[in-house]
Amino acid sequence: LTLRQCSRSSFFIRPNRYNVSQCRFRSTELESLAKAKKDKELSHKFKDSLNLPTTGLPQWTKKLNWEETAGKASFVYKWQSENLPNSSLFVSHDGPPYANGNVHIGHALNKILKDIVNRYNVLRGRKVSYIPGWDCHGLPIEIKALEQIKNKSSLNAQEIRTKARDFALREVEKQKKSFQSWGIMGDWEDPYLTLDPKYESMQMEVFLEMFKKGLIYRGLRPVFWSPSSRTALAEAELEYPESHTSTSAYVAFPMTKLSGKLSKFSEVYALIWTTTPWTLPANLAISANPEVKYCLVQPEGKKVHYLIAKERIEFMEGVLGVSLKISAEFDGEELKGSEYKNPLPLKIRTEGMPFLMGEHVTTQSGTGLVHTAPGHGMEDFAVCKANKLEEIRCPVDDGGKFTQEVGYDAFVGLSVQKEGNQAVLDVLTKCEDSDGSCLLLKVEPYHHKYPYDWRTKKPIIIRTTNQWFASLKGIHKEAAEAIGTVTMIPSVSKNRLEGMIVGRNDWFISRQRVWGVPIPVFFKKLSDGSKEPIISEESINHVRNIIEKEGSDAWFNWPVEKLLPARYLNDGNVYEKGMDTMDVWFDSGSSWNSVIRARGLPVPVDLYLEGSDQHRGWFQSSLLTAVSTIGKSPYKTVVTHGFTLDEKGNKMSKSVGNVVEPSTIINGGGNLQKDPAYGVDVLRAWVGHCDISRDVQIGPTILSKVTQDLKKVKNTLRFCLANLYDFDERKDLIPYEQLRDIDRFVLSTLSRLGQTLTHHYDSFQFYRVHRLLVDYCVIDLSTFYFTINKDPLYVEIPNNHTRRSIQTVLYYINEVVLKGVAPVACHTAEEVYSHSPSPYRGESVFQTGWMPKDMEKWVDPELEEKWTVIRNLIDAVNLRTEPLRKSGVLASKLDTHATFYVAPSPLYDYLASFDTDHFSDVLSTSSAEFVLLDSESKLPADLNREESKVEWTLSDNLKNKFVKGEVYVSANKSKGKVCPRCWKSTSHSETEPCKRCAHTLEQLSHSKK
Repeated sequence: LTLRQCSRSSFFIRPNRYNVSQCRFRSTELESLAKAKKDKELSHKFKDSLNLPTTGLPQWTKKLNWEETAGKASFVYKWQSENLPNSSLFVSHDGPPYANGNVHIGHALNKILKDIVNRYNVLRGRKVSYIPGWDCHGLPIEIKALEQIKNKSSLNAQEIRTKARDFALREVEKQKKSFQSWGIMGDWEDPYLTLDPKYESMQMEVFLEMFKKGLIYRGLRPVFWSPSSRTALAEAELEYPESHTSTSAYVAFPMTKLSGKLSKFSEVYALIWTTTPWTLPANLAISANPEVKYCLVQPEGKKVHYLIAKERIEFMEGVLGVSLKISAEFDGEELKGSEYKNPLPLKIRTEGMPFLMGEHVTTQSGTGLVHTAPGHGMEDFAVCKANKLEEIRCPVDDGGKFTQEVGYDAFVGLSVQKEGNQAVLDVLTKCEDSDGSCLLLKVEPYHHKYPYDWRTKKPIIIRTTNQWFASLKGIHKEAAEAIGTVTMIPSVSKNRLEGMIVGRNDWFISRQRVWGVPIPVFFKKLSDGSKEPIISEESINHVRNIIEKEGSDAWFNWPVEKLLPARYLNDGNVYEKGMDTMDVWFDSGSSWNSVIRARGLPVPVDLYLEGSDQHRGWFQSSLLTAVSTIGKSPYKTVVTHGFTLDEKGNKMSKSVGNVVEPSTIINGGGNLQKDPAYGVDVLRAWVGHCDISRDVQIGPTILSKVTQDLKKVKNTLRFCLANLYDFDERKDLIPYEQLRDIDRFVLSTLSRLGQTLTHHYDSFQFYRVHRLLVDYCVIDLSTFYFTINKDPLYVEIPNNHTRRSIQTVLYYINEVVLKGVAPVACHTAEEVYSHSPSPYRGESVFQTGWMPKDMEKWVDPELEEKWTVIRNLIDAVNLRTEPLRKSGVLASKLDTHATFYVAPSPLYDYLASFDTDHFSDVLSTSSAEFVLLDSESKLPADLNREESKVEWTLSDNLKNKFVKGEVYVSANKSKGKVCPRCWKSTSHSETEPCKRCAHTLEQLSHSKK
């Protein structure tokens, strides 16, 4: 072949031979026109006698538009829904993303992972049910919907709900289009939305069942409260930035009643430390640990005594800048019966405040005494309740401002997190002890983690209010047992989820917003002005039926008389409806009922697959609602994945400029040199290459590497198809028993590849699928099987048994590798399938099943052992030819004559069974021979033993089984001339074909006649 002709087929022809710097001209001047002319004439003479590879499959996958991508996914989903058996049903339940904002790379990771699983299951012959869904209620959507409205307070509940619904529906359509552009197959024509009346009604059904079992109750409890959102929040709705700075204060509280060893002292002050000075007006007690040693200490130069924990004396000396002398030491238990006074000049009770015993008090920070305000602290509330202290002070409104109940007029209306906090400190600066010293001993900044509202990114407070809860104490055992039935990947997730649930006694389910599903409670107004909550099975069912027909808007639009059951009407009482809505986790956590059971699908479903943050979110809420109502888990398998980071391992941020957008990966950015258009399959291949058990990284370098990996796999399939253009599996497929050893060896490795791919897909280890396919294509195929078989593929007559044997293997390679890559790079797989010489069946690769039937029978461990040894010998030849090629002794490895010197052994017996022409193909040399090394004298005198000795990379067991003594190999320039047809140095003339090619040409001539 001429250089020009070779360049056109550079992927298929041996690159080492036809590289410009290695081109094999016999003239001393490589650019000799006379020689080029002669080569051209020879190439034309033999060109038509070669089986040159040909395929219409392009090197790069065609970029598809949205309609093509969505259409292909729709075709596969519809086909499998209509044709695969119900008995094989696989239900993949979609965790609903918020219908809020543009999709990001985290969405792509999640949705494509699910699609990989679903497409794999279709290939396995399982009917897949995947109903995409959206979480449409909640504060994030409400905030976004009202973002552009200046006078938000002028809107009534229904106006807010209408704007939120319209916004959510727009976002659903926008996100849906993005998801479909990634080739995600599913029931896009009938997705589930948590705002649909049917969904809301089925959610209310779950609420009803939990109420009937006594799990729903209303109680006064401290909750996380967001002043910026004006609603209570659950733990899952918080984030904890480390950059928060609080104003901390050390305050001396005058003790008014001393018990035990303290009774002989006077002018004693209990020292507390707080990071929330604004809570001091709500103080109702000081907590101490009964098992901690406390001391009365006297500051140098003062009459007064301070009460602090003994372990904190040295620390407090540093804080106060004075030495502290111990006057008395005692156990915390002795503080029982002592009392103190709140130093703030409040209009409410400040004297006679007790000391309470609490194990939550430690000596790790502060003074060892804890200022206790049950209206603003979880542990404070618990210790007061344990000590039967009923009074609660919570003088803060929904917006985080002091109310009249604070007891100090100047504080009223001030924000507790801003000017209200400072106002309390200012008042304390005017409070003095008996020595005339300020009771506010020190104020300093304190840097620590602090809970923030994850939506508004502003700090929250703790506020004790009446809220609705689901009691979980009674289902801990059932929940733990249900978790035990679930397969969780990674396995450590099981302990994490169980720990979260078993350690949780209540689920706080009410929110003070209007965009959501209402908690169906009525309030009866009593004569004393208070309100009695009215909620019953009857009232819940009545409201549920209304919502099913009219939607949850009815609760907010209709007068209370239209919502009440008939028996409450005209009973002489006045009622009003509650305005709390359900936690959005209750919304999505009911989807196993509102979607799966509502559509006649079985529970538990086969798969929940979401990010690792869903242990405290959707995984947990789904489990709790299901165990509470039907007594079992809603899922069989839970798979979690990590978060997305840039390729340096940093969190993505628009301000930093390291955000990677899915649309940019597919379509390219403004600068295509910087952000090329990779197409959707590179995005999918990136997902497939990620180890999802940890956080995953993405960036230009990673995408480039993934692109090259995908190209290697596709080029492998392209090679197969290019050499199957004249192959008809119906008549050309060679039976397994008639294949050559090397072909059966490759089928053995191919069978193991198929089995391993199946295992990795079954265990959700897609990154192992990616690595395995790339390595197999490069190491086992491109640099081994393809390389050594190009000669018989191109040179032999089309129907030659050896050539058909190779094509048989290529046929199976194409099928196995194609199926292996299809769930991930589905569009590449479809393109390859469409160019197959004779499609297996159907329009799509996903209609063709999984791996070849009975391929496990191809596994031949003994043959694998033999060829592992042979590949070691190939490496030994390569090691010796490369220096000769670089020095110019050889134009290429094909110029080589290889000689092996082998002692009597199983290895020699196996080598001797080879036809030497075939073995030279295996080595990619022109010729080869085997010399039986009976004694050392058989080695040529000029052979350097050390340099010629084969270095084995085999296991000791394998080496001992086949090799006896040393094996030597020599590589020399072949003595023959280069055959102008096959390029082996086996001809007697450069202008005449070698003996083999001459015979082949004769056969071709006869076949034409």
